[in-house]
Amino acid sequence: MAEIKYMDLWERKLAGDLSARQELMAIYYPYCKRIATKEHSRLPSHVLLDDIISYGTEGLIGAIDKFDPYRGIPVEPLIASKVRGKILDEIRSQDWAPRALRTQQKELDRAVAAYENLHGRTPTNWEIAQELGWSTDEVARVRWKVSTSTPGSLNEPVVGAAIREKTSTPVDRQDRLSARERPDDVVMAQAVRDMLVAFIRTLSPQGQLILTMTYFEGRNLGYIAGLLQMPEPKVSALHSELVLLIRNHVRGIMTPVV
Repeated sequence: MAEIKYMDLWERKLAGDLSARQELMAIYYPYCKRIATKEHSRLPSHVLLDDIISYGTEGLIGAIDKFDPYRGIPVEPLIASKVRGKILDEIRSQDWAPRALRTQQKELDRAVAAYENLHGRTPTNWEIAQELGWSTDEVARVRWKVSTSTPGSLNEPVVGAAIREKTSTPVDRQDRLSARERPDDVVMAQAVRDMLVAFIRTLSPQGQLILTMTYFEGRNLGYIAGLLQMPEPKVSALHSELVLLIRNHVRGIMTPVV
């Protein structure tokens, strides 16, 4: 039977001591971060390291909560398994779009490419709808659903856009609309953004700060931890919880593709 490190902390944690749980998270966070960094090196360049670390932190929390020190088995293999498993689950879940949506996306892409070749400009949703025989609402819905299922930062499409909307002015928003765009091109995206902005404003000031600095200012979790004078593992855990809240909210308001 292997000797379990930090047995006093594990016993306190099992007794319900939240400070002991936080200490264990801080102790094993560097190990979690190393695993997440290694996993990130195997992923496409558009995937952000902070996102992968955030997912890994969720796995770390699960491992610490599940670990039984009295079995005499070291915690590190469980942490590695939970961290890698959570990262893999999240990466797989990013492709939210069902096969039917991907088929519609290919049809839409072909129509856009054909129009651009013929007219030398990007078509509006109305022009795409005429080409495909769809309604303009369906074109807008498909484009928005595809945009929220494509990982730039894995969380950026739904979180970042809403935060930029929250922190921009009406003039800023008008400047982002080109002369070619029509109201139907942005109605679906705008409706979802408005609901997200309202939801983000219900979060705590700390939560709003973490999201704004991550997705609007491009700050990493280490920087935010220093600013808030909080341990990086705690900031990473809070970030994970915030993203999960918003993702669930988005899934609840998205209109199904028909």
